[in-house]
Amino acid sequence: MKYENIIYEKKDGVASIVINRPPLNILTTNTMREITNAYKDAEATADIRIVIIRGAGEKAFAAGVDVRDHLPEVMHDMLEAFEEMMVTIANGKRCSLAVVDGICSGGGFELVLCCDMIIATEKATFSLPEITLSLYPGLGIVALPRKIPMNIAFEVITSGTPISAEDAHRLGLVNRVVPREKVDEELEKFLAGYRDKSAKALELTRYALRRSWDMEFSKALKTVDDIYIGLVMQTEDANEGLRSFFEKRKPVWKHK
Repeated sequence: MKYENIIYEKKDGVASIVINRPPLNILTTNTMREITNAYKDAEATADIRIVIIRGAGEKAFAAGVDVRDHLPEVMHDMLEAFEEMMVTIANGKRCSLAVVDGICSGGGFELVLCCDMIIATEKATFSLPEITLSLYPGLGIVALPRKIPMNIAFEVITSGTPISAEDAHRLGLVNRVVPREKVDEELEKFLAGYRDKSAKALELTRYALRRSWDMEFSKALKTVDDIYIGLVMQTEDANEGLRSFFEKRKPVWKHK
């Protein structure tokens, strides 16, 4: 598939989606559809362990959804594309990592909130400025309080004030903060922990985490056990992992 607004690549078990609309990487309706299609392609590729999403250039990860796509005559199409992108990534089969440099605001921040993990450079900032236009960030309202304390999420959403990468890390929103000039080096170190894993095991582990994270404890434990017995232990890779342990050799994954 040909992409006009993103750069999509697959290599060594990693899929990379770069929002390629510098300097601000504004999310248009077509851009969001392309991100969705690329993620779905990564889902359909058996050996992909993780999907990376980042923005081109250093000015912004993504500075929100195109304001022109909020106009009444096109808003329905925009919201449809926006929701499909978010749900696809949040509920998808592949682990996701947002790599954030520069401005990450509005719909860009909401996209990041749908990802499983976040690496940010020291220059990254995060904001939901919709309130300044007398609007509110629908997905941000749902997702941000699940990531950070409710009172902090309330302030971020109702004030529109950006938070720094360091503050985002302190709040537990960001996994790690790295110098801008070392972001690619640190990313490769991070990915080393995924390249040798079974893509099927990562898929089912992600599924168990997402299914159970807001359940009552005993119900969550039962859900995770059911997934383990009913799905994980039925995979070829689980059997291979156990065999390789007893045979004292490196496992050979089929991602099945």
